[in-house]
Amino acid sequence: MLDTIDAIQRELQQDGFVWRFTPASLGQQGLPLDGVEGAFIPCTFWLVSALAKTGRHDEAERLLKQVEEFYGPLGLFSEQADPRTGAALGNTPLLFSHAEHLKAGMDLAMSAPLEMLHLAAGKVAAGITRLVQ
Repeated sequence: MLDTIDAIQRELQQDGFVWRFTPASLGQQGLPLDGVEGAFIPCTFWLVSALAKTGRHDEAERLLKQVEEFYGPLGLFSEQADPRTGAALGNTPLLFSHAEHLKAGMDLAMSAPLEMLHLAAGKVAAGITRLVQ
């Protein structure tokens, strides 16, 4: 699993965000109709979970915070993002992205040192509250 995480970071991660594939490897024909493919937000949250579960808590926390800051105070996660331009791409908001955000937050909380669990649980609860309001 550690080698897979390292390969994902090396091959598919750009500016913190994770792509589903390398768009250049497919050429223009492999891209969506408008020719734009961004980083897939659920993939980025999956990386947060994987980092947390393999003991790379600080790295996972930094990545989660980066994605949350990208989307700002409303926290409406899109399907994809272009971290270079700051554009949200695809379906917005995307329930799948929100579900994976909550899961990544829980995985991060479970990997935290015991004294941090209370603080992390509060952040996850705040995220859930923000979603249902």
